[in-house]
Amino acid sequence: MSFLLSDAVNSSKVFIERKTNVTGRWDPHYHSPRFARLDSELDSIKAKSIRKVAQNIFSGITPLSGGDAYTELPEGVAFIRSGDFNEDGTINEAALIRLEPEIHQKLMRRSQLRSRDVLFAIVGATIGKVGIFPGGYEANINQAVCAVRLNGEVLPQFLHAFFLTRLGQEQIERVKRPVARANINLEEIGSLRLPLLDKGTQRAVVEALSQAFAQKIATEATASQLLTTIDDVLLDELGIPRDPAPSNTIERRIFEFSFATVTGQRWDPNYAQKIALYLSKLNHSKAPIRKLKDFVSTVQYGISERATEEKVGVPMLRMLNLQDGEWALEDMKYIEMSEEERKPYLLQKGDILFNRTNSKELVGKCNVFDLQGEYVFASYLMRVSIKKSGLSPHFVVAFMASSIGRIQIDAVSRQIAGMTNINAEEVRELLIPVPNTKVQERVCQRVADIRAKARALREKALADLDKAKRKIEALILGKEAGR
Repeated sequence: MSFLLSDAVNSSKVFIERKTNVTGRWDPHYHSPRFARLDSELDSIKAKSIRKVAQNIFSGITPLSGGDAYTELPEGVAFIRSGDFNEDGTINEAALIRLEPEIHQKLMRRSQLRSRDVLFAIVGATIGKVGIFPGGYEANINQAVCAVRLNGEVLPQFLHAFFLTRLGQEQIERVKRPVARANINLEEIGSLRLPLLDKGTQRAVVEALSQAFAQKIATEATASQLLTTIDDVLLDELGIPRDPAPSNTIERRIFEFSFATVTGQRWDPNYAQKIALYLSKLNHSKAPIRKLKDFVSTVQYGISERATEEKVGVPMLRMLNLQDGEWALEDMKYIEMSEEERKPYLLQKGDILFNRTNSKELVGKCNVFDLQGEYVFASYLMRVSIKKSGLSPHFVVAFMASSIGRIQIDAVSRQIAGMTNINAEEVRELLIPVPNTKVQERVCQRVADIRAKARALREKALADLDKAKRKIEALILGKEAGR
């Protein structure tokens, strides 16, 4: 007996699979028709599973956070997590935390890395990232990272390159379990397939991808350099000189304040030193200085309820979606709420969303809500609503992202439980130059033009990388002339 589905049925969501084809995994995600073409392509290039070309496949553990396993000493062992892979597979060594050598040698001896081990992110939002350990220093990994040590048949750089293409990424997408916290186990990493190409072709793929990433990085650097000119635009209009950062000498780190000056205010040296620097710069402003609370009607924290990736309910903007002056909407979460529940958290055009807690670099990032449709916002963000005329929300965002604006944010924010924080009252008390409306409009337009040019460059960088990856896929699949 055979069954047929109506043409009216969405075949990407409802489909029939023969029982003989359902082996190992039984879930619909794994057997979705979207992966049928992938199987066909991998069969056409005689792909072999990773386990057949691997000497070892392993993952690490994560010692108790803040425990005795960690050290800040330079002789500590590098502890690599999935967030430490750069897009091109290199390791962001400046961000690595350190393990005590004894932990590395004993408790975590089975997950010690060797040069050219290929690293896969196997838990959470970073699944799909692939890196290579360069060697030259001792390192270990946590349980969210799987290391593949090859037997010599395949170049490690080719394994990395292949799994950054569509052919590799779709395999990872297929085997991951889309549960509350997506994950892949070591057996599933071993089951991933890669083509058996000669070493010459492998090197050609590696070189092509390396050139593509180099071009992308160069284009993005041009965009970043363009964004630095926003500071010049803003400070020139305000009449504030752009002085070089003060040298980090012992003399500059020791200073005095009278008791009368700090009475009733913050006592910590970070605040006292930086707010003094900020006020000295504001003295040059041609515009009057006001407090943000003079224009603000509401400062409100967001929703703490857990959201999901399922596109059910209302989209919720989170810290990851918030950039200075822009929105990153590729990784959206959704939350189911009744109309009455969502009403207090619905964003209105012109609201400023302000990141209130995380790392020092992220706290204070803000943007004006200008998206179409209904959105709510998460608890790490706060809504700042400006209702009184005379201050443009876009001008506030431009100023807070400037070098002088960051001095004030760094001064008033504080460290709590290892995270940088700024609260609603501190945001209300922020000082800001308020030029006339024409100056604000001129600044905002010039800033918008610069951001648009930088955005176009970044989009070009992504498009060029995608084009290069398609060429690499064609080379792997034998569709280019000369292979």
